[in-house]
Amino acid sequence: MGFRTLTKDDIAFMREHTVDKDFYKDMPEVTDYSYALFDEDRTLGVGGFHMMNNTTAVCWFDLSDIGYENTIQCYRTIREWMDGYTDKQGVYHEGFCDTMGIRRLEAYVRTGFEYGIRTVEHLGFEWQCRAMKYFGDYPADVYVKFYGDK
Repeated sequence: MGFRTLTKDDIAFMREHTVDKDFYKDMPEVTDYSYALFDEDRTLGVGGFHMMNNTTAVCWFDLSDIGYENTIQCYRTIREWMDGYTDKQGVYHEGFCDTMGIRRLEAYVRTGFEYGIRTVEHLGFEWQCRAMKYFGDYPADVYVKFYGDK
């Protein structure tokens, strides 16, 4: 008996042989999406999403020093990309969360990290609870954002 890296075949097997048949109905095919935010040849930041199931994801991002110099533009771009937006002609463009069917999006911010707190609040997240020992021995504040019908 031992462990090895999980494969798609393992998930396919478990869908057929699990005792909790409902659990695997909500498992996404791809769980991790990572992106770089750039302008011309400059990296402004990196981030991504980890799908927990078909409707819940955890997001993360980090701006570079160049991104911090362009904070407002970066925030606007990230928010429109996550949430979608309506252009000047009145046409709605779906965001990542719409496209992926995300209903609950979580972000974890190290407790006391004021810049991170302002960032997630600016992006429309609301504080929900505290997770102890999330970043090593440091706690994190859990922020959430809901999509679709609440």
